[in-house]
Amino acid sequence: TRAIDLTETEYDVEQHVDAIILAVGTQLYDPRHSEEYGYGRFPNVITSMEYERLVSRSGPTEGVVTRPSDNVAPKKIAWLQCIGSRDQDHPYCSSICCMYATKEAVLAKERIPGVECRVFIMDERAFNKEYNAYLDQARQKYEIDFTRSRISSLKEDPQTHNLIARYMTPEGKPEEQVFEMVVLSVGMEPPSQAAALAKRMGIRLNAYGFCETDKFSPLETNRSGVYVCGAFQSPKEIAETLIDASGAAAEVMRLLSTKLGRAPHSRQYPFLARNGEFPPERNTTQEAPRIGAFVCSCGDAISRTVNTDALVTFARKLPGVVHTEQVSYLCLTEGQAHMRHAVENRGVNRVVVAACCRPVGETHAGVQRTPSADAPCARDRRWRIRDDHCARDRGRGL
Repeated sequence: TRAIDLTETEYDVEQHVDAIILAVGTQLYDPRHSEEYGYGRFPNVITSMEYERLVSRSGPTEGVVTRPSDNVAPKKIAWLQCIGSRDQDHPYCSSICCMYATKEAVLAKERIPGVECRVFIMDERAFNKEYNAYLDQARQKYEIDFTRSRISSLKEDPQTHNLIARYMTPEGKPEEQVFEMVVLSVGMEPPSQAAALAKRMGIRLNAYGFCETDKFSPLETNRSGVYVCGAFQSPKEIAETLIDASGAAAEVMRLLSTKLGRAPHSRQYPFLARNGEFPPERNTTQEAPRIGAFVCSCGDAISRTVNTDALVTFARKLPGVVHTEQVSYLCLTEGQAHMRHAVENRGVNRVVVAACCRPVGETHAGVQRTPSADAPCARDRRWRIRDDHCARDRGRGL
């Protein structure tokens, strides 16, 4: 399909923009810097990301959890928390480790019959809604043991490659246990190029190397027009990064609100069009109504529940309607072009659109926006109505 040019080489592009969103992400701590845990020396000490690949159905073992040393399923697994977090070099909490370690232990329980899972934690930090309930379920239903202790080092049995962990119990008693595999829950740290990027863009970083923002403006950097979202602002999980991304996009839209109509349009957002691309709107308020009704079947997403053919026939009989038509996809450029030609050729000065989203073909045709109407079939969840007559009546009512 030539969608990708494999022979293309790297080149620089210069763009003049009004706003920038820094969504550069973060990187995971390299546990080789913590030599006491033996990562890279002990084969059965792996990182949380490596464990994720083991449990993935598309991973190297197709979801079967095995020890790297002998490809045998482990019967006793330990998770060590806060590796690269809450220490002298990284005094902050990475905020994601408690939950992903719990999830990984649950997956081990589901994949390996009789496996014993123990998570060594400093504190339970289940930040978001229902996370604490998930931890309780891991304890009660899956019998995962959460031990409040920080392992200072690991030793390996050279014969079996098992790992020996010594720690203090919450009661202050020394304890030693042998595990067949140990997973290091590594934390987040700023991306390696963060300092160079900050210097180049003139933005400040905080004491931990993440992007500095104000507490009440967590998406704004010290430089006007430059915003940040996601883990580059601070360690956070996917749900929070999505909220950040939406917020940053909203900030940019607010900043550029006076410049709408100047950007090249796309298939998804044709209302962001270049100056002069739309014909001038003509005032149709004093003209006799000549209504064009366009019904989108959305492939079959709408038509399989609402009888769109009957809806078109019904609209054709309404007073003032001079054109009715069913279009497969009004949201696509082809569908909007079809509607535009119909508006122009039939002299339509009022437009009614029944679709899941509002297309802008009437704007391209010069129809004034005020006498246009939108009947939100999909947004009103029309396809969930199982009674054909009910769906038909509600569609007509719109």
